[in-house]
Amino acid sequence: LAAGVAQDAAEIEMLGGDPAAAEREFRPACAALERMGSWAHLSTVAGRFADCLLTMGRNEEALELTELVERVAAHEDASPQTDWRRVRAKVLARRGEFEEAERLAREAISRAASTDYLDLRARAAADLAEVLRLAGRPDESAAAVQEAIRLHEEKGNVAAAGQLAGTSATVPR
Repeated sequence: LAAGVAQDAAEIEMLGGDPAAAEREFRPACAALERMGSWAHLSTVAGRFADCLLTMGRNEEALELTELVERVAAHEDASPQTDWRRVRAKVLARRGEFEEAERLAREAISRAASTDYLDLRARAAADLAEVLRLAGRPDESAAAVQEAIRLHEEKGNVAAAGQLAGTSATVPR
């Protein structure tokens, strides 16, 4: 229960633009879930924590968490299966490994599309946008950002939609 509350608090901190505060919530939640052997919950929380670390530029730590999630997540659990792929895709794109990054980002889109979890689908679209932007494909990136904004707005997640709209101001629409 405490780990679930910590995850929700961390998500709020991320929406508020404070990944360091989110880390203070995510880290003990992951440690507690690991101690308990609660692999299903850990895979979900660690996938989001990896994204938090990546936001702070801690690519290698984020990559290590994606490897943990890949090992412990159930094959049919869409959220962590999507999260490790989309976060790892961004790490690879930052390294210039665009082909593999795009492949993973599109796998994440496919995994998320099998759900009605609009925020997950939006995050996958936003992360494909980042991969495409880093690969020098601004028009495709802009289209993916617009899809992510649409999905967040459909969910009613105006904070996440607003964050994306702010970051895409320089991307041609």
